[in-house]
Amino acid sequence: MSKSVLTSDTMPKAGRVNKMCREWSVHEDGALAYRLQDKEIKEHYTGNKVRNAQVREDLPRARVEQKLEELRYHTIVQEQEEKDALVAQQMALKLEREERLKERELQEKMRLQLRLDDEAAQIEAELEMERRLQEERDQVLARKLQEEEERSIDAHNSPIDDQLVLDQKIAIEAQDAELARMLQDKERAKIRRARERAKQKKLERQQQEYENNNISKIKLDRSDNLEIERSKSHNYMSYTQKMTDPEEIQVMESLPEDVPELPNVAAIIDPTYSSEHESPSGNSSNLVSLSYTLPVSPSSSHDYMVSTPCYMPIQGQRRTQAQSLSLSHEEKQKRRVKDSCKQQ
Repeated sequence: MSKSVLTSDTMPKAGRVNKMCREWSVHEDGALAYRLQDKEIKEHYTGNKVRNAQVREDLPRARVEQKLEELRYHTIVQEQEEKDALVAQQMALKLEREERLKERELQEKMRLQLRLDDEAAQIEAELEMERRLQEERDQVLARKLQEEEERSIDAHNSPIDDQLVLDQKIAIEAQDAELARMLQDKERAKIRRARERAKQKKLERQQQEYENNNISKIKLDRSDNLEIERSKSHNYMSYTQKMTDPEEIQVMESLPEDVPELPNVAAIIDPTYSSEHESPSGNSSNLVSLSYTLPVSPSSSHDYMVSTPCYMPIQGQRRTQAQSLSLSHEEKQKRRVKDSCKQQ
């Protein structure tokens, strides 16, 4: 390959390289600035588009959320108002009841006071009437005495006996004092009766309140008594259900407390039976009682033993020999039937 020939035509001019480098750097800077500016403009434009789209999407959603929030707020406020109205209504009813009770108590007090005032006024009116009647009686009596004195003076034309006049005055004063004492006693008795009536009414009201307060306690006591009676009846039922075999002879050390003792028919018929067949008191605790248990229904055993009277034969009649033979024959026949049933 031939060597290239470097001539003055092909070589750049002196001092042009630096100038070209400077121009090239300026060109590159302008291109870079243009790219950066274009990129910034595009980013700003796309950011505006995205923001506008986001705003367009968020605005109706924000409106919906705002409406929902307003609805929730209104519902909460309405519920609170309803609760407040209910509480206010309850408080108003309570206050109204209390006012009614106070009015009733005040009316009762006023009625009681009016009754007492009426009774006191009536007593005062009666006392005033009695005073007036007594004054009229005293005036009539004084007038009569004066007329009698004038008549006696005119009839006898003699001086008045001072001792007689003094005795009459003393008698009148004693009569007036006795009448005043009687009126005072009547007045005191009426006032005492009025006070006793007021105290009696007050005691009746307190008794009524006490009875109303004890109603619940009485109901609880009744329920407790019913439970005790049920437990007793259950115990007695369990005791009577144990007696199954009619021919069984049971040995009991002591009878239960709930089962009453049956009366002895022989002791009722013959008064001498108790003294002849009575056992000594010392050995009574050591004896063992034998009882022949009969089949008794649990529901009617207690009522039968308590309410049914014992059999009392009619006095003056005796069993004949034929009757005793027929009874013994019937008993033998029953025993044979029972024995045959047992053998089967």
